[in-house]
Amino acid sequence: LYHVELTIMPSLLSFTTYPPANYKHSGNDATSYAVILRWICAFGLEPLVRELLEKVRSLSQGEKLEILLRGMEAAAKYGEDRLAEILLNEVNDEAEKKSICDEFLKSAIESDTGDIVKLVVGHVSKVPTHLVDIAIQRKVTAVIDSLLRASGVTEVDKARLKQYSLHSIRNDIIQRVEAIKKDDNLKNLIPKY
Repeated sequence: LYHVELTIMPSLLSFTTYPPANYKHSGNDATSYAVILRWICAFGLEPLVRELLEKVRSLSQGEKLEILLRGMEAAAKYGEDRLAEILLNEVNDEAEKKSICDEFLKSAIESDTGDIVKLVVGHVSKVPTHLVDIAIQRKVTAVIDSLLRASGVTEVDKARLKQYSLHSIRNDIIQRVEAIKKDDNLKNLIPKY
């Protein structure tokens, strides 16, 4: 399926620019571009994203934003931080970037990819507690560590996150190994190689 999609996407891009003479277009270009961008972001196809964005820049700001939102939706969902950054760079208004990132923070957390969370929380003023709860439930250290470095997380939520951070887990493992080394009964349970 992935190979089929790779061969179809360039055709889709050229189809939106140069449709066949007998093609009856029922929607607008923005809708077509939005659907295509969502697919190519889901597959992480950076060259095709860049090519499509060249075509999108000539559209109105509203149409462009609609297309970028669909691309961000897929990029956040599938943890494609490179593509999300490319898409966010297309948005000139900081308030608009914040709005987009607010909308897709949950998808970024659920992607279990620390880099996309880091990118998205960098544009968010406040991380809601219910999203911190999701991160804690999923226990992905890269996501938790990204949230710990974010300025939009409350001190109470940071305290809750710290016990699941990579640093805390590493320290816990070290303490347990040291306890095993000191306890003769436990030390004998460790297989000798």
